[in-house]
Amino acid sequence: MGNSVASELRPTWVEIDLDALARNYSRVRGLVGARRVWCVVKADAYGHGAVPVSRRFAAEGADAFAVATVDEGIELREAGIDGDILVMVGVEPLPEGGAGGPPEIVLEVVGKDLDVAVWSRAAAEMLGAAALGAGVAPCRVHLKVDTGMGRLGALVAEAPAAAVELASRIAAIDGIDLVGVFSNLATADAAPDDRRGEHDLVQVQVERFVGFCRALDERGVLPAHRHLSNSAAILQHDAAWDADWCTGVRPGISLLGVRSFRGAVTFELESVMSWHSTVAAVRDLPKGWPIGY
Repeated sequence: MGNSVASELRPTWVEIDLDALARNYSRVRGLVGARRVWCVVKADAYGHGAVPVSRRFAAEGADAFAVATVDEGIELREAGIDGDILVMVGVEPLPEGGAGGPPEIVLEVVGKDLDVAVWSRAAAEMLGAAALGAGVAPCRVHLKVDTGMGRLGALVAEAPAAAVELASRIAAIDGIDLVGVFSNLATADAAPDDRRGEHDLVQVQVERFVGFCRALDERGVLPAHRHLSNSAAILQHDAAWDADWCTGVRPGISLLGVRSFRGAVTFELESVMSWHSTVAAVRDLPKGWPIGY
């Protein structure tokens, strides 16, 4: 059944069904075909336990993982996870002027062989210098682009020339291996009949990302890994992953059995976490007796 912990003083616990987790992974794996599945296990695998969850994914054949922060990536690496681990939030902000050499967090990235998101030349240069200084393999980076979420990443709109130039400059940095490009969808969980146009924004972002990938290809710097789809997009936006330009997907909460969109349920998923407790007391009270919290 997985892990369960119950306290004698507080008899409330959760159970994590790793077999259900494996079945969800298998379903998503079967749906996306040959595309690489980047299992998102950020925030302690959304509270399910990043290490045991990642180990089970690895046992099922997963070889790519995604986390939010460097410390999350280090935890997986030190737990024996051998696959690629992408740190999606990157290593920003950088210290003023970079005085004193690379910060410790950058040295940890290259020392633990983590992939890392970048969206600035300065961050890539610092990672490359750290890799060269440590005498390790080039640091693998994924260029993060903003196609319509307004959060992090190099801005990509209808004329992505600046972002293409950035990708070309990053690819040329010593100590850097530009292996991926990715973006985040802002409204993939919107229902098809959403009146605010949120569902339509997905297609706009897809078109921007496709155009950017084509521009990278024309420039000769198209990375091998190209991923856009989160859980909701995988299950209700085929166009966001089912195309030649897309080589991977990033499911997270769908692997845990969580329904992450507001459209019709068309894909079977099993809940992985169950919450258990015991009844503290059963009382017989007089009619009209006050009941407080």
